[in-house]
Amino acid sequence: MELLERAGVPVAQVGVDGRLLSVGSVLAELLGRERTRLVGAPLGSLLHPDDPAVRGHLELTGFAETGPGPDGARRVLLHVDGSAVPVDVHQCLLDTAVPPRWVAVVRPVTDPGAAPAQAHRDGLRDELTGLPGRAAVVELLAQRLAAGPEPGTLAVLLCDVDRFRRVNDSLGHPAGDELLALLGRALAERLRPCCVPGRLSGDEFVVLCGRTDTHGGVAALAGEVAALLRRRVQVGGHEVQVSASVGGALASPGSSPTDLLRRADAAAGQARRSGPGRTVVDEDLAPSTPTHEVRLESELRAALRAPTGAGTGLQVHYQPVVAADGRVLSAEALLRWHHPRLGVLLPGQLLPVAERGALLAELDRWVLHTAATEACGWPEPVGLAVNLSGIDPGAPDFVAAVSAAVEPTGLPWNRLTLELVETRLVDLPERARTAMRVLTARGASFAVDDFGTGHSSLARFAALPVQVVKVDRTVVAGVAVDPADFAVVRAVVELARAMGRTCVAEGVETVAQLQVLRAMGVDGYQGWLFCRAVDATGLRELLAHGRVDPVLPRSPR
Repeated sequence: MELLERAGVPVAQVGVDGRLLSVGSVLAELLGRERTRLVGAPLGSLLHPDDPAVRGHLELTGFAETGPGPDGARRVLLHVDGSAVPVDVHQCLLDTAVPPRWVAVVRPVTDPGAAPAQAHRDGLRDELTGLPGRAAVVELLAQRLAAGPEPGTLAVLLCDVDRFRRVNDSLGHPAGDELLALLGRALAERLRPCCVPGRLSGDEFVVLCGRTDTHGGVAALAGEVAALLRRRVQVGGHEVQVSASVGGALASPGSSPTDLLRRADAAAGQARRSGPGRTVVDEDLAPSTPTHEVRLESELRAALRAPTGAGTGLQVHYQPVVAADGRVLSAEALLRWHHPRLGVLLPGQLLPVAERGALLAELDRWVLHTAATEACGWPEPVGLAVNLSGIDPGAPDFVAAVSAAVEPTGLPWNRLTLELVETRLVDLPERARTAMRVLTARGASFAVDDFGTGHSSLARFAALPVQVVKVDRTVVAGVAVDPADFAVVRAVVELARAMGRTCVAEGVETVAQLQVLRAMGVDGYQGWLFCRAVDATGLRELLAHGRVDPVLPRSPR
């Protein structure tokens, strides 16, 4: 392979599991991608929607005997700008011992019709950043939707640069253009191979993600993109701190490019209103109409009063929080609604329904009682964490409401942690502090959830009546790559340690994040690197096993 690389031939090594073991610089340049970010990616992630394997929904895995396809096969690869790169692939087998590896030599197809196609592609490209423009984004999105993506795989992320006008007004438009070009280059070079960036207009970037199901879901990818765009850069001779508000929308049956972009834009608007650098994912499965909302509220009321059964109604799933050695410390209760028409609805979809119908407090009591009942039957007496969305710690009946839900189950108070989001703990009234102290005296703990999103200073955190701090996933996403996120997490960990509080990192999804967090001395880790949310049966099996190890990527041989 080294000789082929020196000769300027586009070449890559492919393992028997269909993943790229190494990629030559010529091939990476042909696709407009950074070669180091291609290593470990599945070969299928490099295919354009026009490739026969994509159109036929074929799996490009298991090459031990057959290789990546017939020798000399015509394939269509995906350029970073979304355009098609037709190639012929020639291959040979190396190291037939253990395991075999395929060397794939790629030869671009020279087609007389390529010049008009290139001119068309250039016409759709944004001049400032070199990324696909709005027309190209819509065209590519239409192609992918027409190819019939599997449910839950195709998503659109819309990114609004926070306070961009301030840069233009204070440093001038050339500095603003320089900033946009820098951010465009960062997206082009550092996104996952399954993602294609573009620029819609002004300070609006867009990212099309074709395989969100294999990378933690659209929410995880939105956090990654937000972390990638959160940086300090030099523009116009000045250092500027940059962030972006990111909104995501997942394609569903019948989605159109206009609909997906509209939903992503609405989610980005909501993220922007929540504060700089925030992410919001719109995962609604049906149009939001008054009739639809009233019907959902009625169905939710009925579900709250129906007996819990497998596959129907409301259920509680659990995601473990593990120690550095893999011991399960606790499990966070996560609500799921098995809707008869819409399928499984997640908290982000059903909580707005509950809020409109004034059902949030009732939903909290249901989750508390159900989770506490199930926790009493766990094979190991680990902790239970429940996030409170509707029961207000400042309400006169807060202690009574929590007690009525928990005490009949027999769950010891010292196994219960009540989580409150950071925004609910800002300017906490004295009545709420008193109520929290009452439950703490019984043995319960309180946690501040989503910490680090910008609503509380570290000084204010020190005064919060909580025993656990959970660092928000949007900060954890950048802890291994962004100096600002690294500094924030380290400051929180050190302050928590000094005050004798437990620190948990949310959204841990990569080995690099885990290594940095372990070095800092974080107490608990929660995220898909260890375990996704599982139902009650799955959690009992996990606890019976005794520990949860991180899901490490397979090392190339």
